[in-house]
Parts: sequence; C-alpha cells; structure tokens
Amino acid sequence: MLAGMLAVATGIVATTRLGSLPGAAPLIAALPLLVPLLFSTRAALRTGGCLLLGLALGMLRGHEMLARALPAELEGQDLAVRVCVEGLPERFLDVRGERWRFRARVLDALPGARGAWAARQGRRVELSWYGAGDFRPGDAWSMTVRLRAPRGFVNPGGRDYQAWLLAEGIDASGYVVGKAPHARLAARGCGAHLDRLRWSLRTRLAELVGNEPQFGKLLAVTIGDDSRFRPSDWEVFALTGTTHLMVISGMHITLVAMLALLGAKRVLRLWPGLHGRVPAQSAAIWAAFPCALLYGGLAGWSVSVQRALLMLAVVFVFGVAERHLRAWLAFGCALLLVLVLQPMAALQTGFWLSFLAVAALIFVFSGRVRRPTRLQLLWQPQLVIAIALAGPLLLAGQPQAILAPLVNALAIPLVDLVVVPCALLGCLLLPLGDVLAWPLLRMALLALDLLWWLLAHAASWNPPLPEGGGVSVETWRVLLALGGTIWLLLPRGFPARAIGLVLMLPLLLPARAAPAMLELWVLDVGQGSAVIVRTREHTLVYDTGPRFSERFDAGRAIVAPALRNTGDPRVDLLLISHADGDHAGGAAGLMDALPVREVRGGEPVAGIELAPCERGQHWSWDGVDFELLHPPPGSSGTRDNDRSCVLRVSAAGHRFLLAGDIEALAEAELLRQDAQALRAEVLLVPHHGSRSSSTAAFVAAVAPRYALVSAGYRNRFGHPHPAVVERYAARGTQLLNTAYEGAIRMRVAEDGSLEQPVGWRSHRPRFWYAQPGGAPD
Repeated sequence: MLAGMLAVATGIVATTRLGSLPGAAPLIAALPLLVPLLFSTRAALRTGGCLLLGLALGMLRGHEMLARALPAELEGQDLAVRVCVEGLPERFLDVRGERWRFRARVLDALPGARGAWAARQGRRVELSWYGAGDFRPGDAWSMTVRLRAPRGFVNPGGRDYQAWLLAEGIDASGYVVGKAPHARLAARGCGAHLDRLRWSLRTRLAELVGNEPQFGKLLAVTIGDDSRFRPSDWEVFALTGTTHLMVISGMHITLVAMLALLGAKRVLRLWPGLHGRVPAQSAAIWAAFPCALLYGGLAGWSVSVQRALLMLAVVFVFGVAERHLRAWLAFGCALLLVLVLQPMAALQTGFWLSFLAVAALIFVFSGRVRRPTRLQLLWQPQLVIAIALAGPLLLAGQPQAILAPLVNALAIPLVDLVVVPCALLGCLLLPLGDVLAWPLLRMALLALDLLWWLLAHAASWNPPLPEGGGVSVETWRVLLALGGTIWLLLPRGFPARAIGLVLMLPLLLPARAAPAMLELWVLDVGQGSAVIVRTREHTLVYDTGPRFSERFDAGRAIVAPALRNTGDPRVDLLLISHADGDHAGGAAGLMDALPVREVRGGEPVAGIELAPCERGQHWSWDGVDFELLHPPPGSSGTRDNDRSCVLRVSAAGHRFLLAGDIEALAEAELLRQDAQALRAEVLLVPHHGSRSSSTAAFVAAVAPRYALVSAGYRNRFGHPHPAVVERYAARGTQLLNTAYEGAIRMRVAEDGSLEQPVGWRSHRPRFWYAQPGGAPD
C-alpha cells in the first residue's frame, strides 16, 4: 500500500515538471485503461498503474487550475464587478505612495460588464488600490478593476510567483481603476466570518500592545499575519533555521491539537458517565481537532496550514477508529492527500522541508527499543532535523548559522511552552477584558523579546555555512549528501556512522567556476534592468532592478538568488548605470544580502557610497576586457538617462554592449566619439526600447546580432515601442524580451564560440507558463 501511495504521489509531482498538458478529454477517456494495472496481481504492474494514475490526476488538476485563470482577451480591460474582501488587507508604502493590497472573491459582474469570466462566482483575485481607503474582510464592494492572469518573473534560483499564485487559488491579479466609481455595499454581507474575526483580533491587539517591539511576531504566531516583518527579520530567521517558528505550520497546529487533546482527557476524567459510553481517545480527538481547525482558520488557511491539518487529520482518523497506524503509512497517506488536493504545493520549498523533516524523525525514532528521555526529546529531534535538512537547505540557497541546531533546541521549547499558549490564551480572554488578557500577552511578548535576542545574536555571532549553488550543484554532490544523511541517521551501534558526515562534506566545497569564458544574464525584473556578467573567477552586476515596495526589491529577491544559483554569490563590481529607481532601486537590498567589493555609478544614488564611472575606465578579468564608453568626465549637467554608464565587454572577439537608459543625445555623443567602438554582437537595448532611444544611426553603428530588451509584461510605457522593434527587425537583428523569455542567458564557450541565447521560460518550461498574464507588482 505504501509503495502505491508513493507511486501516485510521484506521478503528481512529475506533472509539475511538464512544459505542456495533453487534452483533458483524452485523459479522462484513458482512466478506465488503468483499472487492470491497478488490480494486477503483480506488484510491479500495480506500482506502474499507480504512477500513471498520479500523472493523470496531476494533469487533470492542472487543467482545472488553468481553466480558472483570466482569459487573454480580458487582460488589461476594465471589468465592473462586485467582490467580497477576504484575508487581511494590507496597507503600506511603495514607490507610488500609499497602497492597499487585498484578496477578494468575485460575487458577480455588474450589469453591462464585459466578459463571462467576471460573472462566475467564486473567482479569487488579488487587488491593489493606490490611495486612501478602508478595506475590511467581509465587506462587499462594487468596483471597476483591471486584471491579468497569474504570472511572475522567471529567473534562475528565483521564486516561481505564478506557481505560488495558482497554489493559493488566485485566478487573477490587478488593481482597482482609480477614476472609476466604486462603493462599499453596506447592505450586503458576504461571509468571510473567520477573516472578520482575524481582523478584529488584530485591531484589538494593536490597541493593547501595538507599540511593543515584538508586536509583529505576536501577530504571526496568533493570526498568521507576517505583514510587519522586514526583509532583515526574514534573514535572521533563515540564518538560524527558525522560519518555521514564525510561520504557522505543522509544529503550531500539532501543538494546539496536543494541548487540546490533553485538556479534553483531563475533563473526561472529571466526567465518568461520558467516559463509560464514549472511548476516551475518540472523545478527546473529537474535541481536539476542532481546536486545530479553528487555529488554522485564524492563521488564514495558508497552504502550509492546510498541509499540516491534512497530516493531522490522517492521524486522528486512525485514532478515532482505534486502529494502529504505522508511522510510514501515515506519512504516505498525508503526502498523497496533500498532493491530490494541492498539487502545486510540490513546487514550494516548505512542502519538501516539512515532509523531509517528518521522514527523518520517523526513520530515527520509529520502532526503536529505547524511548528517549524527556531531556533527550528537547535536543535529539532538533539535531536529527538539522542533519536531515542541512543538505536540502544548502541546495535551496538557504544557508544556516553553525549554531542553528542549538538555537532550535532552545527556541522551540520557548515558543511551544510559553509564546504560543500564552498568546492564544490571551486572545481567548480578550472578550472578557483587557485585565485578564494583558498578563498573558505580556508574558508572550517577554518570551518573544528573549527569543529575538537569542536569534539576532546567533545570526551575528556565527558565520553562515557556505552557500549552495542551487541547480548548479553537481549531481554527484547531491547523491553523496543524500547517502551521507541516511548513514548518519542510522541507529546507534551501526558501524562507522561518522562516514555519513564525510559524505556530506562535498556540499561545503566552494562554488564551481563559471563553465564558460563569459556568461551574461539579463534577468527578468519587470520594467527595469539587472544584468549579471560572469568570467571564470569574477562577477559584475550591472544594475539591480526596481524597489517595488518596503518589503520587496529586485536586488534582494531576484538578483541575489540568481547569483547564488549560477555560481559564486560574491560581487566584485556593482555598476549602477544611473540613479533611476528601475535600475538602482534594488542596490541597497543586494548589498545587504551579499558581499559587494566595489560600487561605481553614473550618478549619485541616495544612501550608497560609490565611485563615478567615466569614459576611458577599463580592466581585464580572466581574459575578458571591460571598458566604459560613457559618460565623459564632467558630464553632470546632462539628463539623468544620458548619464548612464555604457559598458562594453569583449571576450574571444565577441562584443557585448550594455547601454543603460541613454537616449538620442547620448547616442549622438557616442557616435561622434567613436562609432566603430560601438559595434557589438549583443546589445542591451537602451531605455527598454523607448522611442526616445535606438536611433537609426545608433542601431546601424552597433549592428547587433541579438538585441535584448529588459521590460515588464504589458508595461504602461508600451516598451519596446513598435517603431524600435521594426528598426531592429529591418536589420535582421533577433530581438528577445525578458517579458516573454524570462531571464536571458548569453555565453561565450571555452572554445571562443558565441552560444545561442537561452530564455529561461523555454529552457525550463512549465505548463502554466503558457497562460497569458502580467508580472507581479
């Protein structure tokens, strides 16, 4: 049975790697053909049938998700709808000012609204509203929205935002059209009762303890609201391996269930009449599971919460039935159930880490003769999990401090025994009065103060373990580390367990050098620019993309993961073409995330110390020549765009020209200076393909074979301009746009040949990429 479950699960996971899906009708028609395999007397045929069944189920679920997404013809159109606000709306500042972001369920379309899609009840959308507002869960609104299908940036090492949206059940994202009429429908309710409760709890807690430094962490462990965490907070959690403490998931749900289970058993002992009619175990479970469900609802029903509740439900069902449940069978049931209901969960790192941690604990503790003492239970599980997840975390680009296991051994009891019980009991007592709730909430906050002190010092005292290279880590390292992990976790008395540690050591080897003379990445950062240039031993970053909001910038969220994924994450030179936000907005985030040795720029950037880049500066790295062609010294009076650093990179006779945001004036200056110096096979198109750049004379002088455009999907500027596209096409230049290609890779191989460009969307295709849509804000 376990083999069959794992085979079905494997089939479902495999569908998330497919670039396209066969038609739904043939899949349904083929399902009866699996019956003979599933009921075969031969184990191999049954397992094969289960694998095929998993593939079919995964594909059908994929069709279901894609069918809900916004059709292409409605993208960018104004849709008049009635919606119900769900979740916890967030208000924050971004580059355009005050902004609300909230999720909503479509109730229906207003009379005369276009598009049958908007008229279908139950569609879920993620919306932004720029300006003052008052959005609360459970409120119904009539509004005009402009939507796009789920879509995200596609980069090496980056988060698949589109897959995350689909996993969260989001069918479209967009914004409320500001000038169109919209109004709250005061007379109409729309449910969202748990979200209303979460909102009122957040409001009451803010009134009572909102000024406390750990208020954001209190919200995280009570109602699953992490909106007050800063990027630096997440870095501390990641370094110390304690993110799981601040994200409500299996540990928290299980804790609440166990506390409720123990409480129910105590009550049953005081009620002997009921104890005689209903088995104590069953009665306690029937009391405990609703408590876990309520906590999950307060946490917002996130994917991680749903996963934990499903795993807990499997255990409780067998408990009510008073059936002995083997640990591995429970593991298989939970894994299969999660994947059937949430196939896209397989794309989330948290899914794999949580199931790997559970598998490691089962492997070590299940069936052992000697049960660990209470003292051993405080540290042994943490050590097991630390060993089991060390390799996967390194591969995922999430290095931890060396003291992470010890930190968890101290932090988990503090959170389990003090923070969560006190915080939840305090919330339960709020309706009875602040006097009763305050002592418990204060105790939880004091424990969080102690916890944060511990985490911050652990993160700063201990250097992180060496960072993995993501997918660039060789397969042999992964296989050795997997074997080493299993060997190290074998029972006591097994000979030479230390060999397991030796097998894991290759993961700590320095990142391998770039497998080419030159590798250039134009990253997918939306309407902005970020380029990575690697030689064998050096790395240059040209621009860092935009800063989208207080909590999200391209430097930290896109450029840094791409650097970790493609080789050595250290940056030898950060070259900021000019100070515009779509080029320099991510610089501070990148410099916080990774070591940067030197910074140069075309003009000053607020908060960053840099040296000027000027024409005539040149250097060589590993046989590759770099030369700045613009701006000339003393050109501070020119327009911002025309002060962009223009960089020429030459390797084995091949030239790459990175032109920043220069416009016609700077192009003319470059032509006057030395038109021959502009000739290049690969051009980063100036100013994202704006009509103010790429003059006919400039394009003729460069004569590129490939023109790379870094622009946002359906951007409001209309970049690249059709006239510019035509200008390059007339010369036979192949134009590639990150909006459609994702990140674009160009390489000069060791033999000196220029390889064909590779778009990351086509290099690692996924069936959901075929859906049209816009990039996330």
